[in-house]
Amino acid sequence: MPELPEIRNLAVQMNEALLGSAIMLADILQPKCLNLPEDLWKARIEGRTIENVDAKGKWIRVHLTDGYELRINLGMGGEVLLHDAGEEVSVKKRALLMFADGRSISVNFWWFGSLHAIGPGEMHAPFDKLGPDILNVDETEFAAAYSCKKSPIKTLLLKQDIFCGIGNYYVHDILFAAGIHPMRPGNSLSEEEMMRLFNAVHKIFQKAILQGAADYERDLYNNLGHYSATQVGYREGEPCRVCGTAIAAERIGSANSYFCPKCQK
Repeated sequence: MPELPEIRNLAVQMNEALLGSAIMLADILQPKCLNLPEDLWKARIEGRTIENVDAKGKWIRVHLTDGYELRINLGMGGEVLLHDAGEEVSVKKRALLMFADGRSISVNFWWFGSLHAIGPGEMHAPFDKLGPDILNVDETEFAAAYSCKKSPIKTLLLKQDIFCGIGNYYVHDILFAAGIHPMRPGNSLSEEEMMRLFNAVHKIFQKAILQGAADYERDLYNNLGHYSATQVGYREGEPCRVCGTAIAAERIGSANSYFCPKCQK
């Protein structure tokens, strides 16, 4: 699943490559990913020019002329790929956006992806309920949001309405880097532990962004990233890379949490 590093990198690349490009035609192969009937969706997108591209959490936000926006969520995984003019687009795709200069972008996702066309000032519940990007809050805001809650800290980190951007790929190594057990209640963390966690989020996400994001995700130019979050995640029974203790797994919510019983308290 693309998380903040992948989505932020895609948004930066799209902004650099597509600024000023006019979307002339949209070919929709999976209409159920839209938030409107296809004809109404196209009326909001086709003929408009890209003014800026940014990101929030796991959403790419394409700002168009006249105050319209295209918001892209890749769900459980997928790609946004740029294709040169004249290039045959043979990759699997859910939608193809064609530009006036002959280039195009294909959008594909595996499950639960979204292509939403938003009007000027329009409410958009999936986006509006998000908290701030987790990299955009300071230490005080970070600690205040989590230290008053009894839920397991892993669960809290994944709650996008508190702070958005972290998912199940990075969360295991973030908690490992902070030395914190995923089942610890948020209100049990000391100030020092909360600061370690804050620093771990920034260190790991910034490193992932610099390395082109996760090594199984592709950027706008179809290049794989180089960051591997493999300290503890999905390594049950294997030795911890720091102390040699077998990595454990415990169910929290709908997914397993991976941790070192010795290094994480």
